[in-house]
Amino acid sequence: TPEEMMKVKGVSNVKVSPDGRRVVFTVTEAIMSDDKSENLTHIHLANIDGSDNRQITYGDKSCTNPQWSPDGRWLAFTSDRSGKNNLWLLRTDGGEAQQLTDVITGVSSFKWSPDNKQIAFIMADPITAEEEKAQKGKDDAKIVGEQLKMNRLWVISIEQDTPGKHESHLLTKGNYSIEDSGYYG
Repeated sequence: TPEEMMKVKGVSNVKVSPDGRRVVFTVTEAIMSDDKSENLTHIHLANIDGSDNRQITYGDKSCTNPQWSPDGRWLAFTSDRSGKNNLWLLRTDGGEAQQLTDVITGVSSFKWSPDNKQIAFIMADPITAEEEKAQKGKDDAKIVGEQLKMNRLWVISIEQDTPGKHESHLLTKGNYSIEDSGYYG
């Protein structure tokens, strides 16, 4: 029945750790209640033999696209916990996730640097103050070819530049857009 199908959880984003001993993956389940009908995705971690299988992210916002750091000590993932899809970091030995980016338009894809020190990510140009005003006033008609938003390539350092702050650096400028192939790792 449709009701029974909604109880089936989906597994995706499966990635083996760099040392080959663990696997990270996401589990998506349907949340159906009187006031909510949505899919919720969280990250799970297990040993490669299936032992010690546990959920490592929680809450009412989805956490997706987990990627191992090259040294296997960190997981980076995306979540809209802060209102927009941002990058988050979580130690693989436990602890609380920490928000890495605080972007307006959301991170669409990302990749670790081989030295574990940076993450490159793609983010669309933010809307202008004029566009935001038009949206709020319900005057948000768009003319094809005008106010085109480009996807830009950014890099962020894992180490904090100032206490509690990670600095992002824009790598691409100009009249072209970075293709987001949807490849996460």
